[in-house]
Amino acid sequence: MQSLIDELAREGLAVLLISSDIEELIEGADRIVVLRGGAVAGELAGDEVDESRLLEVLADHTPDRALSDRTPGAVPADRTPGAVPADRTPDTGGKAPAGQEDPR
Repeated sequence: MQSLIDELAREGLAVLLISSDIEELIEGADRIVVLRGGAVAGELAGDEVDESRLLEVLADHTPDRALSDRTPGAVPADRTPGAVPADRTPDTGGKAPAGQEDPR
């Protein structure tokens, strides 16, 4: 696969390779972008692309941020758990949804 990547790069094409194989990434990359939780966690380019620097970027995360990303928010006291807020219910044209009584 590396020969194909090299050939495409020689032709001036950008190649996007998604991999968890560190050796594969370092061998063929002139730039590496590390994503975590859908956001850029780090970027290496040129002389920065080496195994020790990549491992450092991969391991670098803030425990507080990682925890806060996974901790659900509090449920407001005036809301029944599992209830759908009014602004998220389907538009029924002013009528009660099927199977429910009109509260008026």
